[in-house]
Amino acid sequence: QRESDEANRRMTSLQNELEVVHAVIKDRETKVKELACQNDEIQQRTEEITEAKKALDKTCAVTSDALRYAQYELTNLKVDNAALTDDFEALQRTVDDVNVERERAMNELSSIQEKLEHNRLETKALEERCQEMKDENASTLERLMGSDQKVSEVHNQLEDLWAEKNQALDEMENA
Repeated sequence: QRESDEANRRMTSLQNELEVVHAVIKDRETKVKELACQNDEIQQRTEEITEAKKALDKTCAVTSDALRYAQYELTNLKVDNAALTDDFEALQRTVDDVNVERERAMNELSSIQEKLEHNRLETKALEERCQEMKDENASTLERLMGSDQKVSEVHNQLEDLWAEKNQALDEMENA
C-alpha cells in the first residue's frame, strides 16, 4: 500500500510538472507567433521603405537632370541671370531635401534591418528553448509511463495478496 501511495504521489507530482511544462511551452509558442507577426510587419515596412527609396532615387535623378538642364540654359541662353539663379537655388534645395529624405529613409531602413535581425535571433533562441522543453516533456512522459507501470505492478500484487487471503479464509471456514 505504501508503495502504491508513493507511486501515486510521484505520478501526481510528475503530472503537475508536465502541466507546468505545457503551460511554459504554450507561452513560448505564443511569443514566437507574436515575434513572427512583428517580423512580418517589419518586413512589410522594409519593403515600403525600399519602394520609397526607389521613388526618391528617381526623384533625385529627375531633379539632378533638371538641375543640369537649368545650368545649361544659364550658360547657353544668357537669360536673366537673377531669375536663373533663383531657379537653380530652388532646384538645389530640392536636391538637398531629397538627399536629406533619402538619408533619413536609409537610416530608418538600417534600423528596421537591425530590429529584424534581433527578432530573428530572438525567434531562433525561443525555438531552441521550445525544442528543449519538448524534449524535457518527452522525458517526463517516459518517466510517467514507467511510474504507471510500477503502479500497475503493485496493484496486481495487491490483488494477488487479497486473493490468497480470501482463499486462506475460505479454507479455514471449510476446515
